[in-house]
Amino acid sequence: RSISNLCKERENDAFPFPWSEKSRIRLFERLSLSFQRESPMKVENRKHPRVDVWIEVTFKSPMELVCSFMPNISKGGMFIQTSEPLALGTVLALAFQLPGQENLIRVKGKVVWNSPPGRGRKPGMGVQFNEMPEEDRHILEGFIQAQLAK
Repeated sequence: RSISNLCKERENDAFPFPWSEKSRIRLFERLSLSFQRESPMKVENRKHPRVDVWIEVTFKSPMELVCSFMPNISKGGMFIQTSEPLALGTVLALAFQLPGQENLIRVKGKVVWNSPPGRGRKPGMGVQFNEMPEEDRHILEGFIQAQLAK
């Protein structure tokens, strides 16, 4: 399945507002980045350990709905690989589904760092989780613990 179809299928579940096909196509055309399964640079000065994953994430910024991929996640946040990272401080509503889980996890976060294309790092942005339902937090923490134990 294409990213367009995946995002279209999840759009109404993740965010309860309509998006036209033309707007969706325009957004996907802007995602011209060739996504790879590599993690960004391994600087491990972190509060929470991260785990490598490769899953789709849908996020709504103040201006648009975007589907992208995250190559890693921690209980405190995630890296979103995108050719058009958002500005520092941008508040996002995010939705994603962890492997082996049926329900979407919904969280609010804030862009705390970004890496535009052409700077020697993978383009994307670091998002810090600010608000997450307790049940989703438990699911995420359980997933991370299971991955770290492997």
